Amino acid sequence: MHPGCRFPRLRRLFVKSLFSRASAATLAAVSAVLGSMVCFPSIVQALSTDEIVRRLDVVPLFSVTQENGQPILVFPKQQGQPAAEPKPADGAILHFVDPEDVRAFANRVQSEAPPESRKVSLALLTLGQFYRMWTEAQNKPEMPDLVVTPSKEDVEAAITILKQQGQSVEQFAGIPLFYAVDPQAEDAPLTLRADNREVVPFFFSKRDLQAMLDDYKQRQPDIINRAQLRVFTLDGLIEELKKATDPNSLVGSVRLIPSSSAAAFYMRAMRSNQPGQPNGQGAGQSGARPATPAPASGAAGLGGQPANR
Repeated sequence: MHPGCRFPRLRRLFVKSLFSRASAATLAAVSAVLGSMVCFPSIVQALSTDEIVRRLDVVPLFSVTQENGQPILVFPKQQGQPAAEPKPADGAILHFVDPEDVRAFANRVQSEAPPESRKVSLALLTLGQFYRMWTEAQNKPEMPDLVVTPSKEDVEAAITILKQQGQSVEQFAGIPLFYAVDPQAEDAPLTLRADNREVVPFFFSKRDLQAMLDDYKQRQPDIINRAQLRVFTLDGLIEELKKATDPNSLVGSVRLIPSSSAAAFYMRAMRSNQPGQPNGQGAGQSGARPATPAPASGAAGLGGQPANR
């Protein structure tokens, strides 16, 4: 968690329906595939791994595999050292929150990987599935690192927000989550009503959060005009979920909102038999797969420093 990101305190500030029609339609559609995005039970004890997984399952992730389903491993560059056969434990499997980033990575694999590994597929999974794999891999030193890579645009947006708050920061460690607060109410997060309860939306995309505020501005201009953006981290939120025991705490009301582009792309890929790539472009000759498998001896390697290791 970034040292400048403290978990906010929930205040009873109601902002009703914040979603634009387009965003609401997209979120409703992805909810049908990924599960309910609304109904979380009150927290009465620390959340189990299964409960955390269920809360994270609303967020799609994307990865690239070989045509046979084996993952692509990324290894740190070894400059000035004799070439050695890399071990899976020295590498990382990259997962992306942004469809454009996974497309760029697929293109890189096709240009840099050995010829026999250049036919690639897109692997679809949820953040909940990733979290379960990550927790299980912690006691397996032979496993490569499992890495989630944020979008560059949102990392830069997070740094900008922190600088606007007077913090001196040049790098942002982690996956940024964006939310809005009312500075006249002690930075109380803006909330919305969903299924007769109050929820606090945390956005993976700063652009989507800003679009939501712009859409709502005509209906409640006083609050929206003074609203300010704040940033938290995904790993910080997960840590809060792991220790949450107060049913009235903010963490019990948090709703994760995937980026509209990721949600829409996930839906298209799930419905289509065509190769799952952004803008209708295939990553290779194989279709989208439902999840990233564990690495095996046939995993392909790619040189380069993995992000967010």
